[in-house]
Amino acid sequence: MIPLFFVVVCGEGLVAFLFMVKIGPLRELVMKGLDEVKARRGTVLTIAGTIFVILLSCLFSVVGIQNKGSKHGAMAPMDQVIWRTNLLEATLMGFSLFLGFLIDRMHHFMRRLSKLRSSTGVLTREVERLEREKVRMREMGERAAEEAKQLQQEISSLIDDLEMVKVRLRRRTCCSRRLRLTSSLCRNKRRIFCSSTTVISKITRFCRFRLLDSMAESEDSLGGIN
Repeated sequence: MIPLFFVVVCGEGLVAFLFMVKIGPLRELVMKGLDEVKARRGTVLTIAGTIFVILLSCLFSVVGIQNKGSKHGAMAPMDQVIWRTNLLEATLMGFSLFLGFLIDRMHHFMRRLSKLRSSTGVLTREVERLEREKVRMREMGERAAEEAKQLQQEISSLIDDLEMVKVRLRRRTCCSRRLRLTSSLCRNKRRIFCSSTTVISKITRFCRFRLLDSMAESEDSLGGIN
């Protein structure tokens, strides 16, 4: 069993080395292989449990041989060979179990790391998208501010034009009022002139009639005298 456990320990050390150092696509191949192994978790746990039981039996045998040697004062050469063999086997089995546990934890954390990297990649893309949106919104805000300034200028120019129109309208209303007043005054003057002409014509007629009457009376008086 010693050569077998030497091969197992060397293989586990190689796998751990490939986990720690990235050499081309070897890490991905090891990850996929461990995924396949973990898919058969029951078999792996059974093998690990068997190795652990053998480890305990080796340790018990080592302790038993040491107790036997302490009782007799010294161990026999055969007991020494068995003790060393059991100790080496226990050491290799314990080291293989430790490396297996270490590889399992490394595989687990590498998976989590890959998931975190993918999620961070998604988050970085989202952040970049948000940054682009922020820049675009800033540009839109600047454009909107420029358009607002232009609209304010147009509104101020329209307000000035409106004030000018109001002033012109006031002037025109004043002119129209003056024209109405002048037209009404002219009408009144015409009426007064017409009435005065009629009065003058009446007075002249009356004066003519009076003159004619006085002349007729004077002629009558002159005729009576003759």
